[in-house]
Amino acid sequence: MIADLESGRYGSHASNLGAALAYELANPRGKPAYIVDPVIIDELDDIARASGLSLIPRRSVFHALNQKAMAVRYSEEINRSYRDLNLIVAHLGGGISIGLHRKGRVVDVNDALGGEGPISPERSGSLPVFPLIDLCYSGRYAIEELKKLIVGKGGLASYLGMSDGFAIFRRIEEGDAEAAFYLEAMAYQIVIAVN
Repeated sequence: MIADLESGRYGSHASNLGAALAYELANPRGKPAYIVDPVIIDELDDIARASGLSLIPRRSVFHALNQKAMAVRYSEEINRSYRDLNLIVAHLGGGISIGLHRKGRVVDVNDALGGEGPISPERSGSLPVFPLIDLCYSGRYAIEELKKLIVGKGGLASYLGMSDGFAIFRRIEEGDAEAAFYLEAMAYQIVIAVN
């Protein structure tokens, strides 16, 4: 687990530090190290792994901790068991993930770190493939720069030069039509993804 997290094989995120920190604290004392409620889990149905290209299966990379917590909270609010419900849960943050929860399992979800789904404040979301290939081979960007354009500098940050929702709302309140347009575009893509 630590090797996978350190390699960034499944993405680079601050949450990758958890297992390594637990191990570093526990190992010198001869104690076992545990992690619970991981931020990424894989419960996808096999059918959800089909991407349209056999070389690239879809992955389960999403805001699992938040999505599961909200699904459980909702089930408690309506006095039902999470394991009895079918839900669509959306995490709306710097990245956006929308998951289909079936009887306590997230059986389909967009890869919120790898570029799938709607645009978000910091992520490009799904992109047209041919222009992306052209950009990759344009010679203008190194691979890490391209990844940063998609995750970190994509989405609203790409269009508006900022990803802070409060600042974007202030711009809209001050009459900024461009900020209103791109916020609406993000909302539009979220609605399309949920439907």
